[in-house]
Amino acid sequence: MLTREILAPVPHRHWMFSIPRVLRGLVERDRSLLGLLSRTAYEAIRNSFQALFEPSDLRPGCVVAIQSFGAYGANFNPHLCAIVSDGVFTPEGEFLPLPSLDPSTVMELFRRLLLERLHQAQRLSERFRDQLLSWVHPRFSAFAGPVVEPTAVASIESQARYITRPALAMDALEKRADGTLAMQTPPDPRTGADRIVSDPLEWIHRITAHIPDPRPTFDKVLRSLQQPGKRARRSPARSHGLHSISPPGGPGLGLRQPNAPHMGAVIEKGFPG
Repeated sequence: MLTREILAPVPHRHWMFSIPRVLRGLVERDRSLLGLLSRTAYEAIRNSFQALFEPSDLRPGCVVAIQSFGAYGANFNPHLCAIVSDGVFTPEGEFLPLPSLDPSTVMELFRRLLLERLHQAQRLSERFRDQLLSWVHPRFSAFAGPVVEPTAVASIESQARYITRPALAMDALEKRADGTLAMQTPPDPRTGADRIVSDPLEWIHRITAHIPDPRPTFDKVLRSLQQPGKRARRSPARSHGLHSISPPGGPGLGLRQPNAPHMGAVIEKGFPG
């Protein structure tokens, strides 16, 4: 579909954007920020590309896929994969190839735009925003792959399948004799381990954690199981989507990590026997 109906017959590149580990918990709790990541990545690409030409009304072609999982057993790692034209289009539809490309410039613009927008949305304190901007090694990344010519249809289709891949391939999952599940992963750079063993409940939690905005749906299920006229209690902060983080030791850093035992307790409470 991408090659037949969406992508123009011009050169493209595969791009990938990632954010520091310290910001991932914020996105995990507020999935609306995934959209902010996507919009900010596109604006960083568009503004960087426009700076290479005199007209300001030029636009690159871009298809962005939001991925919330990493390589290690579907761990939560929000990042973006995109297929981007290696040039810009004029309002008349003429394609202008890029004279040069510097992914580090795109990364720095993405970093600054995102941190400022998180601060304006009251998701980051001013102090913590400035602290992240002061890092010598920013832990943000913007990767640009090699140019793929429009005639290389198989290569473009391969990239399209990659950016829309699922969180976990079923052939990477093995049920063991004791009832636990083993997930194959790339070797851990710290321990060298190449698999994660978990019980079925932990595995369900690991996978369902990637479902966007699960809280409203889960609340509806709980309310439907309660007596008529009673409503499930919700945190006021969560109801209004307000989350923020501050520097280590400051207010707002208490990131509650969901866990399988907690999930089991909720299920037992919401589904009485």
